[in-house]
Amino acid sequence: GLQTNTVTATSVTADPATPNVTTDDTTVETSVELSISKDDGVTDVTAGDGLVYTYTIVLSNTGFSTAKNVVVSDTWPVGFDRVNIISPVSCTDTAGGFFCDFLTLTPDATAVISVEYTVPSNTPAGDLTNIVSIDSDDPDADPSNNDDDDTNTVEVIFDLALSKTDAP
Repeated sequence: GLQTNTVTATSVTADPATPNVTTDDTTVETSVELSISKDDGVTDVTAGDGLVYTYTIVLSNTGFSTAKNVVVSDTWPVGFDRVNIISPVSCTDTAGGFFCDFLTLTPDATAVISVEYTVPSNTPAGDLTNIVSIDSDDPDADPSNNDDDDTNTVEVIFDLALSKTDAP
């Protein structure tokens, strides 16, 4: 924002050229560079396997200024059950996912959010994509890296048995 520096010169001797005041206005620009990534380390999951998977979300600010009112938003895929969110700040559930409010993210800071999930047995086969994004009140030098996604292919394994008997 605009910063004004004012200088006033005074003397005990009378000065006919008054006032002796000068100002200089300088516009200070913030420089934040937020980025976010998301990965659970797998590309295929099996419906009903009973395993707990973990998404790791890494957010960072490689800019020169502190980013203010940073929000991480996660769009959760229908078919995965979120078990736990481990975050350095509180997160809030929404109808289609969750968000986490970081008041600030200082220059060169990194934060990690871990999200545990399971794949219930009634999850249909196919690709499920989880999308995460980061935003702040400050303009971002490169907004192209402010969202990421992770796609997993859900496999469904059927365990069928067939028996036939013949009575005499």
